[in-house]
Amino acid sequence: MSKNLGKDYSDIQRLLRDFREWLMEYYTPDTAKVVVKTVKRFLRECGDFERAKEWVAMQGKSENYRRNLRKHISLLQRFVEGKEIKEKVQKWYDPLMDEFRAYLRTRGHRGKTLSTYPYQVGYFIRWLGAQDGDNLKVGMIEANKFMIHLAQRGLSNSGMASYLDALRAFYDFLVVTGRAEKNPFREIPRPKRMRREVRFLTKREVRRLLATAKRIFDLRRYLAIRLLYVTGMRVGELAELRWGDIDITRKRALVRGKTGERYVLLDDITVGLLLKLRKEARFSEKTARVFRVRPQTIREWVRRAGEEAGLGRITPHMLRHSFGTHLIQAGVHERVVQALLGHESIQSTMVYTHVRDEDLREAHKKLFLP
Repeated sequence: MSKNLGKDYSDIQRLLRDFREWLMEYYTPDTAKVVVKTVKRFLRECGDFERAKEWVAMQGKSENYRRNLRKHISLLQRFVEGKEIKEKVQKWYDPLMDEFRAYLRTRGHRGKTLSTYPYQVGYFIRWLGAQDGDNLKVGMIEANKFMIHLAQRGLSNSGMASYLDALRAFYDFLVVTGRAEKNPFREIPRPKRMRREVRFLTKREVRRLLATAKRIFDLRRYLAIRLLYVTGMRVGELAELRWGDIDITRKRALVRGKTGERYVLLDDITVGLLLKLRKEARFSEKTARVFRVRPQTIREWVRRAGEEAGLGRITPHMLRHSFGTHLIQAGVHERVVQALLGHESIQSTMVYTHVRDEDLREAHKKLFLP
């Protein structure tokens, strides 16, 4: 790596990790992911800002692609030099998006939803060409045209469903605040999501992961990874967990998720570790967050523990999937698992029943086949 990146960043992985966290202060998670992917290739193939212009010119793609390369490399340079990103141009609908975020909070939404929904609505407003709030009143024709536009862009059913959720929530907000009379997006059928294979760890792999995390990390990082598995929390929910949410006596914790509030259960060992961490913590008042880090930092802890354990790339959501799968394997009713995971629909929980189906099929073979 070139010396003009600074002696503090001789390690590319550490640079990319810190750069990603810096980007998350300005951009959506998806945008930050794209930028990091671009600069990662630049660092490996060139890594010299003085030669960046020459390197970009050699990239045999469209001018628009090269323009984005230059922009992404410029962002990396600003980060390395300790500069801030210039303040973005204020859009007429920015104050409306602030009000929309406040509305989402009153409906129990948290985490990525508060950044993803306004971003998706902003894209719709720009597509619509609206110049003020009066131009946001649309009917079924415009709503359907936008969904067709998303399909033509190549979005998956899951991606289109995400936009539909955002616009349903936004037009609910406009109706509630008297800015619109009806919500046309409520009339559009939800695109069917393709059923994906659930990636989860076996119980033996979970034990190996936790043993490795305990060996290589301090108490705080180990406990974060342990909580992801023993509670099935989403990583964003864990990052927002506060000391006042934990009920040591009842061995449970109040979680504020994207579908509202719910309680998750704690085992004796985890309770003991939480008590120990609280004694060591600099900030332990009820309103203080337990781990005081962003979700991306926790993802990095999990990723590193997985690699050290020889399990490959592990994500926090894989631990959540493992939690749900292992409960179903143990014979816990789907409705109970739904409550513990905070699923709004039982259909979300049913993806874990594939394990039980396989077990039943094996039992069926043993019963009828010689």
